[in-house]
Amino acid sequence: MMMFFACSKNDDLIKSKVEKFTLSNEMIDQIGVEHNKALSFVFEGLKRNQKELNLGKELKSLINNELYVFYKEVSYFRGASKIAIEMTQHQLKSVLFEDAQTYSKSNDLNFQDLISTYSNNLSEAQKDLLLELERILNDNNEDLEKILLKLDILEERTKLELASFEAQLILIGIQVAKNSSCYWHENLNDWIEILGVTDVNHKNWFSWGDVIKGDVLGAIGGATSALFANLVPGVGQVAYGSAILGGAVVGSVVAAADQIYDHL
Repeated sequence: MMMFFACSKNDDLIKSKVEKFTLSNEMIDQIGVEHNKALSFVFEGLKRNQKELNLGKELKSLINNELYVFYKEVSYFRGASKIAIEMTQHQLKSVLFEDAQTYSKSNDLNFQDLISTYSNNLSEAQKDLLLELERILNDNNEDLEKILLKLDILEERTKLELASFEAQLILIGIQVAKNSSCYWHENLNDWIEILGVTDVNHKNWFSWGDVIKGDVLGAIGGATSALFANLVPGVGQVAYGSAILGGAVVGSVVAAADQIYDHL
């Protein structure tokens, strides 16, 4: 873990950051579980409002409203709901614009951009493992079982090669990737139907990797922003987990919607 804050000259600050933002294994697992619960909650909200659903601004509003209720009333992290809500709104402004036809392209996002942004705060080992995670998610020809197996292997490698706090960022991404893979494998057809796509043979056009990558980048973006940009005013596992969850869920919904709307 020594290189994780290699650029900091203040040992007390390093110790404080580690104490504030260290997550238990159970909490990291919980982030993945909550990710899928949030997606299901948003889907049910879209289903209830299907007649009113349209592109752009309306979709953005519906996603925002459903996640607001989820974080305030349902989520395990509801004690820090304000942080998740703020992260959600920040992400929505970044990737789902006011112009009804304008979406960011999920395949324009990559781990190298995130690594470059926080290059001075990440060890070389962390960078290598993040890029390996991206390579796994970029292989769109793999089936679910093979993806999960590769993620399991990467998880064990991370635990062996990195100290616990340094490994945490990678393990968060892996856990979100696992849960996202399972969720979209089971529920993609329902989302395609609710958003009005007629070309249901999604194997010809839908990229699992792009959606899962959107999740993972959102989660890691929330984690790194909280650590290095001081975007999380709260202290402790719930506040930090809430920031990570808020980034991951929006990344997932928008990355999926981006591809689905291309086939309306």
